[in-house]
Amino acid sequence: MRNMNIFFRFFFFTLIILFLDQVSKIFILSQVDLPWWLVPQHIGFDLVYNSGVAFSLPIVGVAALLLGILLSFLILIFSVRYSRRTFLSDFTFSLILGGAMGNIVDRVRLQSVVDFISIYSYPTFNLADIFIVIGVFLLLLFYSRIIIHSKSFTSD
Repeated sequence: MRNMNIFFRFFFFTLIILFLDQVSKIFILSQVDLPWWLVPQHIGFDLVYNSGVAFSLPIVGVAALLLGILLSFLILIFSVRYSRRTFLSDFTFSLILGGAMGNIVDRVRLQSVVDFISIYSYPTFNLADIFIVIGVFLLLLFYSRIIIHSKSFTSD
């Protein structure tokens, strides 16, 4: 029963991340007056359809979709196999998987990803990208602390 609750928590977090991403994109797609700048020409919202992958790298079409699906399955397998099943690890993997799924939904639905957050000359991005970056950062932080902590015990 405990394992069922843990998996429910993981998938619940993932669905919330996916929902937030998709709602933000639906909202942006409904806006007529874009771009909308908080700081003129530097920080704001602008609609961009990204047919590439991360940072607009030129992997397009079915290859980008298959890459996203493959990475999502790898994230899922890694989270089930290696996660310590804590709240933080479930949340971390949910950020990554939910963000990846949000971009996959776009690729299936629109054949590109809806990007809308524009900051200076940095490539335009979306909430899914933010969730993925935060998740990867937390994952690296979380697992580097485990590795450092375990090495301190083995060196004694």
